[in-house]
Amino acid sequence: MNCSAQAGGGGIPGSRVREQASPYLREDSENALQTLVRVGDSMLADDPQMDPRTRFSLSVVLAGLEMDQGLPARVEARARKALAHDGASAEPMARLRLQRLLAAALAQQERVAEAVEVLEGAMAGLQAPASAVEANARALLQAQLGSQYAASGRLDEATAQFDAAFDVLVSSETPMDGESLQALDRLARNLDFGQRGEDLEKVNAVLRRLSVAPAGESAMHKALRLQALGYVEGLAGRPIEGAERSREAAGVLAEALGPTHPQVAKAMGAACTNFINGGGIVQARETCARAVEMEVEGGRGDGARARNIRVNVSIVDLIRGDFVSAAALMEQVLEGVERESDPQLHMFGEGVLARVDLRQGRYRESLARLNMLWTMAQRDFAENEDLKAEIGGTRAEVLIELGRLGEARRALDESEMTAETGGLRDRVLPGRLTTRGNLAAAQGQREEAVDLVEQGLRGFEAHSAVSPLEMGWALLDSGEALLRAEAMPRAKEIYERALGTGLEPDRHPALWAWAVLRLEQLDPGRYEQDTLERAVQIARHQFGPSGGQATPCLRLPPALGGDPEPELRVRTTCL
Repeated sequence: MNCSAQAGGGGIPGSRVREQASPYLREDSENALQTLVRVGDSMLADDPQMDPRTRFSLSVVLAGLEMDQGLPARVEARARKALAHDGASAEPMARLRLQRLLAAALAQQERVAEAVEVLEGAMAGLQAPASAVEANARALLQAQLGSQYAASGRLDEATAQFDAAFDVLVSSETPMDGESLQALDRLARNLDFGQRGEDLEKVNAVLRRLSVAPAGESAMHKALRLQALGYVEGLAGRPIEGAERSREAAGVLAEALGPTHPQVAKAMGAACTNFINGGGIVQARETCARAVEMEVEGGRGDGARARNIRVNVSIVDLIRGDFVSAAALMEQVLEGVERESDPQLHMFGEGVLARVDLRQGRYRESLARLNMLWTMAQRDFAENEDLKAEIGGTRAEVLIELGRLGEARRALDESEMTAETGGLRDRVLPGRLTTRGNLAAAQGQREEAVDLVEQGLRGFEAHSAVSPLEMGWALLDSGEALLRAEAMPRAKEIYERALGTGLEPDRHPALWAWAVLRLEQLDPGRYEQDTLERAVQIARHQFGPSGGQATPCLRLPPALGGDPEPELRVRTTCL
């Protein structure tokens, strides 16, 4: 909740609204926000000669209450009218507050360019701050503008805004109100967006600020603080704890606003993301599914946030090795959404589909998607080294399978990351060593290949945030590179370790089948016939029919009538 009864220099109107609404609130406490807006509108209608400054401040209060209700179109209409009629005579802080509410309403309607224009205009109209109140107002504006720059892919400009606001936002002297909490949340998201942003000193400064509950903290402020704290705990390497904070915030919000309010679903979606980052895939799947249900129950099943949560469900399914479900859900999410209207959605969505294509052996289809993503990344997210590294690494994997080894090396070189930061994003680095090892093996440089793969594994093992499932993926990919380098005994050890990370046929179907069938090929007779039959059945469902392009692990084991000495076709990805 914006808790916007105080409108910059116009706090009296908010008090008057509550005073006049109090009899109605006692009768209709379940619809308090709607009641406050109704009473405020009647005050405007009953006094057409109201002082313009008072009328403007009242409009700020009502726009904030409508934002709390999740009504951005109404906020936009009210804000534009008030700014046009009374903006020139308004108190500067009240005018700034309404400009920020207008920008937030536009952003919620996916009109980011218009939001940026409003915020840039507000920034241009500011004078040098003459008080702590004005300095705080400027910092809030900078954080909001930085957030919209980031959404537009203008990362350098976003970082400049957040850096300028940082000291004010983390200061213990700055009031811990709803807007400051929202700004701290935006600041944390900037620290997470791109390899350059993983400044752990700044992460810890935000964490310290959010960890202390202020005296007299309201339920709504507690929910906002817990949401931001959950996100920052994830950045600090404690994503599971962060997820639990987000779930706690969802509970507080549900009690205050009702279980179908959009802010409740948003908090639950944040918990899902943290569970994904922490490797809690079972919790992530359950939490994401519940967040989608909340959006549907609230009549927002076709909205942008519901789409984004479904993207996370698809990513969960990809990570846990249910490629069929991941692809089907992502295709449903992308249906009818134009690429230019939501580039970030397509960046995630096409990325998932490209990885499924790779795992299922549709290399040309995968490469076409990845080439498109690479073009988008260079155009819209040029400063995001993480994104380019992930796309470039996957492009290299596909190009290796197509035998285009020179292009694979260039794909890795073009997307090389500059340095470690000590943060969560460093998990990308050892995966690139594995890919380089696979490339060296494809070029016949076997000793170098094994050395690179072993370096990559040590990198994964040394990173505290790598989950058992993520380690399972790393081991499976490493096993493929070792097979290509003809290091069969070591490959067998690696597949055994992969299976030992907790892979199960029901929870991780493709990954379990991958490991079992590779081990059976390397050690014939290892498994009973019923286990092999189940592995083959799962693999055929997840990776396509035997005899297709993606079939090295789908060759029938000798125990099921296959060739007793099958040639081990080796790939970066098994199936």
